[in-house]
Amino acid sequence: MEQNPTVLTSPLVKAFFSTASNLPIRPQLLALSVGTLDRIVDRDLPGRWNFPYLDALWAGDDAARRGR
Repeated sequence: MEQNPTVLTSPLVKAFFSTASNLPIRPQLLALSVGTLDRIVDRDLPGRWNFPYLDALWAGDDAARRGR
């Protein structure tokens, strides 16, 4: 979602899918630079997630409201 200007490897990210359960989760913002053990470990192909709402998620809340 946003780069961290002091630690480029710890950006602000949006978590929306659990690879442990292979299911969508409620989207949440995580600042990887503070208060979490979560880290980016690899890049994964979105087609493996079985997540049909990826385009809507990237479009953001404003786009979703306009579409109602």
